[in-house]
Amino acid sequence: QVYTSNLFKAGHRIRLHITSSMAPHYDPNPNTGNEIATEKNLISATNTIYHDREHPSRIMLPLIER
Repeated sequence: QVYTSNLFKAGHRIRLHITSSMAPHYDPNPNTGNEIATEKNLISATNTIYHDREHPSRIMLPLIER
């Protein structure tokens, strides 16, 4: 089960963890382009987040008034 919301108390901080895998919940992606179920060779992936004027990025955190 994956939750999509959380309640943060005042003063708490959050951390963003970016990954291309959700193991053990899902089969690991071998990153080879071959079938996930049968691939034996695994290649490490590199995730890149662009955050400049030409490639703007953002995280939107909606607020719900209590």
